[in-house]
Amino acid sequence: MVRRTNTMSNSFDKSETTQKNSIWESLKKLRTQVQEVFAEDHIDTNKLMDLEEILILSDTGPKLAAEITKDISKRMKNTKKSHGGKETTEILKEIIKQKLNKLVDVDNLEASFSEAKNENRLVPILIVGVNGSGKTTTIGKLANYFQRQNFTVALAACDTFRAAANEQLIAWGMKNSIEVLESKVVDPAAAAFEAIQASKKKKTDILLIDTAGRLPNNKNLIEELKKIKRVISKAEDRSKKRTWIVIDANTGQNAVSQIEQFKEAIDITGIILTKFDGTNKAGFLLQLSEQERIPILFVGHGEKITDIVDFNPEIIASGIVGTDPANF
Repeated sequence: MVRRTNTMSNSFDKSETTQKNSIWESLKKLRTQVQEVFAEDHIDTNKLMDLEEILILSDTGPKLAAEITKDISKRMKNTKKSHGGKETTEILKEIIKQKLNKLVDVDNLEASFSEAKNENRLVPILIVGVNGSGKTTTIGKLANYFQRQNFTVALAACDTFRAAANEQLIAWGMKNSIEVLESKVVDPAAAAFEAIQASKKKKTDILLIDTAGRLPNNKNLIEELKKIKRVISKAEDRSKKRTWIVIDANTGQNAVSQIEQFKEAIDITGIILTKFDGTNKAGFLLQLSEQERIPILFVGHGEKITDIVDFNPEIIASGIVGTDPANF
């Protein structure tokens, strides 16, 4: 097993203001459209129809978009307040936030990982997804994120198909000044086993396991993932099993079907959204909240190593409708 390390400095800004601003900018196009609808002093049926069309185009889905506008209309009738744009904006924000709250992880990751650290338990995390979703880049960002929470992190190179995969992972290891565990074996499961054993020996806190990109309908590659999961379970049987899927936010509703297919094949425990800074399809999150209960853990929104934030329904809901997030 070859280990490569390097010492480089990096910076990290986890302030709430930075999180708010990054997500706010990502949702600018959708927010502008929503604000145009609610610019009038009085919101009528035609305006709600305009909103429904905007939601559909943002990949919310026709059925759910209709349900949301119907819910707004109902709440407007039940309130004694005026039906102006400002009031309707707040109603829409509350509806969006209620739906996105379904996707919040009930498990406090930092507390859970701290408990494992105190008990000297390695936390192996299997990272999966389709080709081009940004898995390896996300692993580099996660490594930086967890390091800044005072966890020791190592990376496992288990993508034995793509020649450049290891080089890319090593580059991220150098940026984070952490160890990248490689193996000479061609079996990804065996490589994962070796990485876990090495990490346990060095008392590493978190091991991020990179895998080859694959489509969920590729039976052979999915069976390979199942094998990797079995090996992880046997190699470290004291920790909760974590398999996180990386999803390109630009795929919109296709992301929902990707998650469903992967979930059928393997037990997905968390979702990481990538390329959020370029998406015009944030509405798919509302669709996801109606179909899945897999928590969204992180949102990647840029190229920098620090461009990853916790999933926050308040910030996203505010970014869509254009109001200031509460408690910020």
